[in-house]
Amino acid sequence: MSDFDELQRLAWRQLALEEGLECPVEFDMRYYTNFKSDQLVSQVFRWTHKKAELSRLLNRKQQILYDEIQSTQSEYVKPAALNFFNLMSSLNIPCVFVTQDRRSDVQRLLKGSNLGAPLLASLFQSNESNSRATLHLISSEDVKYGLPDTETLTLASFLLERPLERIVVIGSSLQALEAACELNMPTLMVSGRHKAWELKRASLVVHSLNDLSFQNMRNLFHHV
Repeated sequence: MSDFDELQRLAWRQLALEEGLECPVEFDMRYYTNFKSDQLVSQVFRWTHKKAELSRLLNRKQQILYDEIQSTQSEYVKPAALNFFNLMSSLNIPCVFVTQDRRSDVQRLLKGSNLGAPLLASLFQSNESNSRATLHLISSEDVKYGLPDTETLTLASFLLERPLERIVVIGSSLQALEAACELNMPTLMVSGRHKAWELKRASLVVHSLNDLSFQNMRNLFHHV
């Protein structure tokens, strides 16, 4: 199974090739992985600032990505993350699923995934119901800037109706860690993208969410 982050980068490169645009720098695609797609196009890649052209490019990029996912049978959300969401739900611990993608793109990507279908139902039922739902979605339409801007985390605090210090931020990027540390929030970081020492400011670092023990969970969430 192909890595979803690599498929994202491949889609950006393919889009640049199709459109005759300057190919994005690999470092930029990796470093700004949590930026909103419109931020990447206008501020990082500097392809266009025109709204109509921006929308056209994003739609085409998502189609390229979707086609790649279908051909490689990749998953939008990894099995370990889905298992973690299910565990949190069984413990009645509310969660916020954060993505830099548009809401419509999330629906499409999860709908075409065998593993993602249950999560899709939970996400969109929760957002259409009351604020006491156990699972919420924050997509690119909900915030002005992506991580490491702290707007996403303050919105999560509002949705969960909990103070920042009682929310555990779970992620795998330096941007997520930077935003959480700025707000003094406890963090659980997955080290797949980075060396463990790069994530030393995190409350806990694991190689995979499958590596979490009961005691790890208890220590992280006993104040949540």
